[in-house]
Amino acid sequence: MTVIMKTLRLFVSGALLCGAMLALNPAFGQGTAFTYQGRLTVSTNEANGSYDFTFKLFNAASGGSQTGGTITYTAVGVTNGLFVVPLDFGAVYDTTPYWLELAVRTNGAASFTTVAPRQELTPTPYAITAENVSGSVSASQITSPLVGATASPLFEVDQGGTGAGLVGSHTAATGTSAGVQGVTASTDSSAMAIYGLVSSTSPGCFSTAVLGQNNGTGGCGIGVEGSQNGSGWGVWGTTASGWGVYGSGGSGTGVYADGGTGVSGNGSTGDGVDGVASSAAGIGVYGTHSAVTGTAAGVEGDTDSTNDYANGVYGVVESQTPGFAAGVRGQNNGTNGSGVGVWGSQAGSGIGVYGTATSGIGVYASGGTGFGLEAVGGTGLYALGDTGDGIDSYADDDSGIGVYGIHDSLTGTAAGVEGDTYSTNDYAFAVYGVVTSTTPGFDSTALRGQNNDTNGAGVGVWGSQNGSGIGIYGYTPSGIGVYGNTSSGTAVYASSSSGSALTVGSGAIHVSGAGVGTGTAAFIQLATTNNSYGSPAAYITIISNPLCDGDPNAILIATHQWSPPGVPGNYETHPYSVWYDGSNWTIYNDDLTDITGMSFNVLVIKN
Repeated sequence: MTVIMKTLRLFVSGALLCGAMLALNPAFGQGTAFTYQGRLTVSTNEANGSYDFTFKLFNAASGGSQTGGTITYTAVGVTNGLFVVPLDFGAVYDTTPYWLELAVRTNGAASFTTVAPRQELTPTPYAITAENVSGSVSASQITSPLVGATASPLFEVDQGGTGAGLVGSHTAATGTSAGVQGVTASTDSSAMAIYGLVSSTSPGCFSTAVLGQNNGTGGCGIGVEGSQNGSGWGVWGTTASGWGVYGSGGSGTGVYADGGTGVSGNGSTGDGVDGVASSAAGIGVYGTHSAVTGTAAGVEGDTDSTNDYANGVYGVVESQTPGFAAGVRGQNNGTNGSGVGVWGSQAGSGIGVYGTATSGIGVYASGGTGFGLEAVGGTGLYALGDTGDGIDSYADDDSGIGVYGIHDSLTGTAAGVEGDTYSTNDYAFAVYGVVTSTTPGFDSTALRGQNNDTNGAGVGVWGSQNGSGIGIYGYTPSGIGVYGNTSSGTAVYASSSSGSALTVGSGAIHVSGAGVGTGTAAFIQLATTNNSYGSPAAYITIISNPLCDGDPNAILIATHQWSPPGVPGNYETHPYSVWYDGSNWTIYNDDLTDITGMSFNVLVIKN
């Protein structure tokens, strides 16, 4: 006969254990018994019928000493090889390992057959010892987990004095295991692993359901840490009217949050996050993204509201008489020209940064040696002033720039600075530049356009008009309306597909610096013995001007000079013409009379 035994489960549940004992052995004691379930086969067949069993407990897998008495059961019913019996060897379970030896015979047979090898007991029976434990118990003497299926507490400690009800310690100087750990596998809403409750409806100030305290003095360690490895929340606090999460730091940090979203606050009718600093040097809410890579925010404010004036982040200066205070301040400590103090971006068609003021300044930006305000986008900066200035910007040092707009992309046609006006009034302007000083320096400019290109492309100032108006309009009561100056390119360029490329209204074209022999577009040509020739008289004078020298395609207009230089002045009284002799432009008398001493006004136009 072949006997195969298998321990399937050991129960330490009183009701089930008592029921099994009373059915087989009414005299069996309670408290140290456990249920044994086995499987018996005869040859290769599952056993059926009545059998007798003996059970012994040894302290070794073979040999050794027997512990407790021998338990014998007769006429045990076996069905399809399975049978169940309770075993009670007394209060023998400590840290000693035990092996169970089983013998079996057909009911009423002469002898028992011992089953080999012995079976080692699983640890659960040792938990019986906990019923009589007093004093400290080593971890090896406690078998976990404790399993309960009722609503009442599985394990409860009631401390009516001043000490702690339950203390869990991790006393080793190394390792990361917890002093107390709570785990829940529930998928229900509001399930909790650890629950702390202040049951009083009128608790003392700063009474705490869960208190985390860090005694570290070296800047490390955390009072309460909440982490989330998925997409939920590390720490979640809710309140009907108080604070969901309250953090107070004497000289440290009240609440420190680290993560993709460091702190996410949700206030259904109140504040999502309310941070208060009661000292002069404290910070109400401090958020840090300390990684050297990534784009996550130190503090992020979001709103899904569609109402007007909803705020993702709201900063307010409560004082009616503040100093140079700020509702929201952005500071960039970068020294290499990178980084932004305040960055406003808009992924749709709205506004990146929007500032309003009843009488003050909507957006104020100040830069020491950098930019007070830098705006990048399709429209880099858009400002609206209802009755005041849309943008009022100034630089208070010699090299500063009031408004600096840049389009730094190598492609595209967006403007660095754009000014628009919808006004239909006379003299309305999109961009207004003014030199306020009544004694400005030379070449002070209300509006200046500069092109640094060296390959002949680009424009210093471009004025275009898509209707029937004026591309560039310059006006002055006594000065210069439009002034263009260039060392080698085109100072002012006018182009038109059908209308006038350049129109001069009341007033005249004036060439600054024109005089005898000057290299300007308009100059005075004085015929002298050094620049005149001909026979029988010197009737031809050679023009020397870099704007037309060697250029047969230049256009020259010459008129006689009414107030010629020299004493006395010689007036041109003969018919004359302008002619290019193959090398130079010249003026000659048509009647071949002497031209020496005559003077002419000359205008050079380049084609």
